Amino acid sequence: DAHLAHDDSPQAHLIREYARDMTRHGARCFVRFVTVATRGARAGSVQLAQLVCLAHGRAMSVRSVSNPGGESPAGEGAMMVADGRPETKWLDRRQAPLLLELEGGMPDGYYLVTANDHKERDPVRWRLEASSDGTVWHVLDDRSHADQCVPAERKHASSTFAIGDLGRQTALHLY
Repeated sequence: DAHLAHDDSPQAHLIREYARDMTRHGARCFVRFVTVATRGARAGSVQLAQLVCLAHGRAMSVRSVSNPGGESPAGEGAMMVADGRPETKWLDRRQAPLLLELEGGMPDGYYLVTANDHKERDPVRWRLEASSDGTVWHVLDDRSHADQCVPAERKHASSTFAIGDLGRQTALHLY
């Protein structure tokens, strides 16, 4: 992020070095997207066409995606959020967390792409968490306290949500 790039503090330097090391060594990072609220309070389901994690403005490679405890119709499973196609979607009738295993370290941002129908199922409040092992989780980005600007238009990308310095500092303790 631009603020961190121009920050000469020892803390900012440590974060930049850590991110470079993780990328250089092909480190994996588990990311968990936890839906707190959808646009329609009674939607009962959550859906996304895509969840794209970014490192230095580029989409990160996704090794695997799962939705433990979730319930998805055939053809709308968790892997759909990482297939690169806005015309497909992930739908979960239980609003269980979505887990992505990323290659290349920790993301510094992400964006969502809305699904093809039922805007009331769009997540508008969530937490993004990270883990080095998929069991112990730390909050990277907490957007659970107010509705976020998620497009009401179908198959549209949100703006990029930057993962701030605090989230990256928290993640330093993961590795």
